Amino acid sequence: MIKVYIMIVVIGLVGGVVYGGYAYYKSTQQRIATLTSNNAKLEVAVKSKDEALNFMTSNFEKQSKLNKELSGKLADAEKENTVIRDKLAKSNLIADSIANPKIMEQKINEQVSTIFGALSNSTK
Repeated sequence: MIKVYIMIVVIGLVGGVVYGGYAYYKSTQQRIATLTSNNAKLEVAVKSKDEALNFMTSNFEKQSKLNKELSGKLADAEKENTVIRDKLAKSNLIADSIANPKIMEQKINEQVSTIFGALSNSTK
């Protein structure tokens, strides 16, 4: 009779160990499937991030180049503005216009045409 009880206990223990191993195997397989799925999602996210980073880097380089060009053009325009301001400060347009109105009108019209021509060329 004790042998029967010992056998039942042994079978119960072996069954418990086997069931525990089976449950561990199933949970491990489920965890592996979840981790594989998450890894695939992360790889796609990393690839997308890398593409966005490359695009932003190239865009930053283009913007830097354009900014340098515009800064140079701004400096040139400021120099030209200074030259024009100095010329206007040196000349007395009102006195010259009263003295020779036809000549001053012609000079002003030529300069205005030159300025408008330069503006239309720079905006194309």
